[in-house]
Amino acid sequence: MSPWANFNRLWPNGVISICYESPAAEQKYKPLLRAAMRLWYAAGLPETFKLHPTSAVICQNAIFDVLTVHDTPNLFVTNVGMPPMVPNPGVRLEPAHMYLSTPAGWNEDIILANIAHEIGHAFGLIHEHQDPALWRPTDHASWIFKFDCRNLIDFEDKTRGKTEEEIWGPDGLMHALRV
Repeated sequence: MSPWANFNRLWPNGVISICYESPAAEQKYKPLLRAAMRLWYAAGLPETFKLHPTSAVICQNAIFDVLTVHDTPNLFVTNVGMPPMVPNPGVRLEPAHMYLSTPAGWNEDIILANIAHEIGHAFGLIHEHQDPALWRPTDHASWIFKFDCRNLIDFEDKTRGKTEEEIWGPDGLMHALRV
């Protein structure tokens, strides 16, 4: 789950209600999602975590209680967890979507690995580097993860001719990397 978004939810009892954008998407992705879930189970995920196909009526009416799978040309993107009951201030409440693809030239193992990765997001997992605990001090003296902007391969090119304020100031180039 996203530790900085206070309103994210996990799917009840680890069961995600799955809808498909079309019958063609269902025919294409249902077996691939099943195979990707087998990868999770083989890695130790309890079999109580499930992708549960649901009825067309629920898919049409339960906008925020389902995850809709879309077929895309070259995209793998999934919402993290279940949509919040109340959106964060200034953020519009959006239904959960999973955008999948089967790019030409990719073998099935790579496609399944990518789909399994997206299933992880659907169940609430984020990438480690997105956890703000890695980027913020745990106390006022130490950091869990230290990031030194000077180690960026293009640091010299990007900062050449810039003032200290332009580099390190509140609106400087490196500010986004430090917060």
